Amino acid sequence: MTGLLPPTSLLPPLLPTSSATTSSTSGNASNPHHDDPTAPNLILQQMASLARHIAFQGFIQGTGADIVLCAFGKTYRLHRLILAQSPFFDSMMHGPWKERAQTQIELTLDDPNITLEGFEIALGRMYGIWTVEADDDHLAY
Repeated sequence: MTGLLPPTSLLPPLLPTSSATTSSTSGNASNPHHDDPTAPNLILQQMASLARHIAFQGFIQGTGADIVLCAFGKTYRLHRLILAQSPFFDSMMHGPWKERAQTQIELTLDDPNITLEGFEIALGRMYGIWTVEADDDHLAY
């Protein structure tokens, strides 16, 4: 896909690993969960790793794509499963519309409030990509 920020600047961050979760000493009294594969920090690490994989391989690289969206003069190799998170795309791909059977969709967005940048941010969010700016916009104190 062209026009996106460099992938490393968009991918979800990996969580820092604490020394307690990386200790190989058995029976560590300071962290009773250090050998437990269901420990919260380990689960979060695995989720972050999966999110990075989906974002890079699925969104940035288009690996395993089963649908092509053309919008704003650009081509996006995407996945119905991921797009179905959006009611708009879910209805388009699973409703009684011609797009249901198509593998390539020409998307015309007539709303002047929808920009290329906004469209790519929305797609990226569905794939687990976020930016600090987007998070800051949603923090209201």
